[in-house]
Amino acid sequence: QIKLDEGTNLGAARIRIRSLIATMREKQDKTCCVLEQSKEGPPPFTEAMRETHTLLIPQMSPIHFEFAEAIFEGSGYKAALLPNVDREAIDLGLRYVNNDACFPAIVVIGQLLQAVQSGKWDTHKIALVISQTGGGCRATNYASLLRKAMVDAGLGHIPILSFATGIQGPGIRMTRAMLFRMIMAGHYGDALSRMINRVRPYELESGSVERLTKKWIEKARENVRTGNVLAFEWNIFSMIRDFDRLPLREEPRRQRVGIVGEILLKYHPDANNHAVEVIEAEGGEVVSTDVMDFAMYCLYDDVFNYRHLAGPKRDARMAMLGIAFLETTRLGMRLAFASSKRFFAPTSFGSLRKKTRNLISLGQQSGEGWLLGAEMVRMLESGVHNILCVQPFGCLPNHVVAKGLMRELKRRYPSANFIALDYDPGASEVNQINRIKLMMRSGQLR
Repeated sequence: QIKLDEGTNLGAARIRIRSLIATMREKQDKTCCVLEQSKEGPPPFTEAMRETHTLLIPQMSPIHFEFAEAIFEGSGYKAALLPNVDREAIDLGLRYVNNDACFPAIVVIGQLLQAVQSGKWDTHKIALVISQTGGGCRATNYASLLRKAMVDAGLGHIPILSFATGIQGPGIRMTRAMLFRMIMAGHYGDALSRMINRVRPYELESGSVERLTKKWIEKARENVRTGNVLAFEWNIFSMIRDFDRLPLREEPRRQRVGIVGEILLKYHPDANNHAVEVIEAEGGEVVSTDVMDFAMYCLYDDVFNYRHLAGPKRDARMAMLGIAFLETTRLGMRLAFASSKRFFAPTSFGSLRKKTRNLISLGQQSGEGWLLGAEMVRMLESGVHNILCVQPFGCLPNHVVAKGLMRELKRRYPSANFIALDYDPGASEVNQINRIKLMMRSGQLR
């Protein structure tokens, strides 16, 4: 696939053409390159490494991942969250990852490679953490892509911890305490993202939202580290109260813009070219989605598979218990948001599923699947008529469940204003920003 409508930046096109020529020459020479596979396999993270190794965590969401270090440190591991991604990291990812791979994979692997090669850490005393989804999504291959990149870079001795629904290995276990810390971090991140996007465009004193955010991130980080449930409930209530009382300018509500799409691109400002900042600079207010809804969406796959595809009953029961538990843990947050003046409470997962009725099957499980459609319907029903869908170039699941639904959603909601943006290492940032501005202008004229 070669995309030629992103301005004059033809870097990605040149790479694809060179790759095609190299493949043709290889076939013409009738040679086959066989990679030597290590008989020992990838090195495991052992129990002894718990005391000596530092876990390097790539950035995905500046708010949610503020608590990533505390999750592991609270369970006795050393952890370090990597800083923001720059162009050098993306170029490094392109050097070691196939250019047709998912753009988020290039971003994440490039950032990890940059950190490992920076000289800041002893490569014999670090391990890499990476998440991945399952099913028909390119994100299923993140761990194998990272392993190949490390071997090609001469760093194959570094252990890699991959997790989707859990982490398993000789030296690390997904304990109940660690799982609950992850849940707490997810709720804190969702609540903060919801409130920051709501009040920041209207702050009376410049920087007041950032200061209040830093204050609560510090408190929440310590709470995640200790895992105290009572402190968690009190912090959520107090945090929502503080943001609800923050002095704001008296002005009409701005044009709201919802951001949906691939999970890393939605939350990672360096990957989406700071879409939130662009929208706010153009006089808009961003409406975000919740990470915990994505977690429950992933669990619900087992329920659907059991009911319609002969999936294991045991897995379905465990998934239903998991969903019920997640809903219970955010019950206090929903009540606190419902009693506030400025914020709306998160939609229950059961209500979210119903929004796909007569629109898309709950069996659409690849990528963001049916959840993406449900999020768009929820936004449209709550008065958010402008929706920005961010997706990696060539992401088939997002093309099906996002672009494929837009025509029907426009028929149901005539005031809807959609724009789908493809992100790629060679995509034109100016083109992307201009299309966001055009969407904002189009929404103002409606």
